[in-house]
Amino acid sequence: MCMSCGCGSPNDTHGDNRNITQDDLINAAQAADIDPQQAVQNILDCSEQLGYSVGPSVYGQSQRYTQGQSQTPGNA
Repeated sequence: MCMSCGCGSPNDTHGDNRNITQDDLINAAQAADIDPQQAVQNILDCSEQLGYSVGPSVYGQSQRYTQGQSQTPGNA
């Protein structure tokens, strides 16, 4: 998937290079001399430390987050 939007297309930026792609992940892993799986784990760990929770979706939709605060339907 465009790793930031979840569309299912690993390297589609949708015309906006701010979207994270599989190529970005692979390049970041290479820069750190680690494998992509470790880079993913490091991103998850860091996200949790920053207060971005990784958990189940709400009402069948992905949760939207601001740093340290969940944005769910009804309070977005």
